[in-house]
Amino acid sequence: NRLFTKCPKIILNILRNFVHSPAEKMRLYAKALQNIGKSASQTYYTWISPNVSLPDIVHKDLQEHFGNYQAGKLLNEYFVSSSPVMDARLFDLSVYLPYDLLKKVDMMTMSFGLEARVPFLDHELVEKALQLPEEWHFDLFTEKKILKEIAEKRIPRSIIKRKKHGFFVPVGKWFRNDLKDCLLDTIH
Repeated sequence: NRLFTKCPKIILNILRNFVHSPAEKMRLYAKALQNIGKSASQTYYTWISPNVSLPDIVHKDLQEHFGNYQAGKLLNEYFVSSSPVMDARLFDLSVYLPYDLLKKVDMMTMSFGLEARVPFLDHELVEKALQLPEEWHFDLFTEKKILKEIAEKRIPRSIIKRKKHGFFVPVGKWFRNDLKDCLLDTIH
């Protein structure tokens, strides 16, 4: 416990990102059950948005400028067709990617003097993907179905079928070697 109270915040955040506990899995299952009976746009919103309200993220002096703005209402403008899957794709390409995810990637990489590339967002590739039949985009049991089918021609099946995992950060090795003195100084 003493380690976690003295440890720098960035280290704690790194450690938290690699915890995939049964409790976390149960939280995801509960979230899925809570969405039964909700509209496609409401369900989508609960999966992409943090569970916070305006007072949680905006200083009280600024809240009046937002009026009764609700981010979830924006989704209703995009979820209008008979295909929630394609509506979600359109929302992702028009709003979620450029105004949230890509903006965060850009800010983080530029703060370290890096430039990130997103090859799967090449406009010709996106246009072609959006022309494919909906059933090619979505499979309840397979993530990235089209990409995996294409990759099977060039990459061993064992790599394609292995479980998803994040980028490995050798925190333990760092604490035992290069960052050992820094960690001990921080704790003491």
